[in-house]
Amino acid sequence: HDVDYSMENALVLSEIEKKHGVKSTYFIYLHSDFYNFLDYSNKIIINKIIRNGHQIGIHFDCQYYDIKGENDLCKFLEIEKKIVEKVFDIKISAFSFHNPTLNIIKFNSYKYCGLVNTYSIEIINNFKYCSDSNGYWRENTINEFLDKNIDSSIQVLTHPEWWSKDVTSPKQRIENTMKFISFSALTNYDNFLNKNKRLNIDW
Repeated sequence: HDVDYSMENALVLSEIEKKHGVKSTYFIYLHSDFYNFLDYSNKIIINKIIRNGHQIGIHFDCQYYDIKGENDLCKFLEIEKKIVEKVFDIKISAFSFHNPTLNIIKFNSYKYCGLVNTYSIEIINNFKYCSDSNGYWRENTINEFLDKNIDSSIQVLTHPEWWSKDVTSPKQRIENTMKFISFSALTNYDNFLNKNKRLNIDW
């Protein structure tokens, strides 16, 4: 799972998977505009995902660093790997590219910095692939994909933010996520002032 927008949805999905005996890798995006993985509440969520039996990976953004070659890739991937490993006291074993372009997927070796590359030639050639990127199945729905590839090794990529009880458009889901984040931040602000007996001035 590439966690682009919602850590809360990632936690819910991890609990559903645990209930059904499924183990997944949750790729955390260190540069998300929607969440700070170092935020205390998100640190708690990530630790819960780990306790639910899942792995944590790096969702790596080459464009953030303006990666030009393998040396750049290894340099900055190693930095992100060390940060996540130290914060959560875990070992990272894999990474996935965020919004991969043709220039990015040319980095197709099986491993970089000791981390398995989900876009490597070995994985692409040996696993059937299905993704819900941007909120829709690109070719087949997940059920059609599974039926068609029942005897194959498969890789299914889903993004937790696209999955909820309410049926809405992908754009509406992002808007709802933004509203939830804003509401949570404001609630934390109010609670902090109240707890510490400070004035909460509102014109």
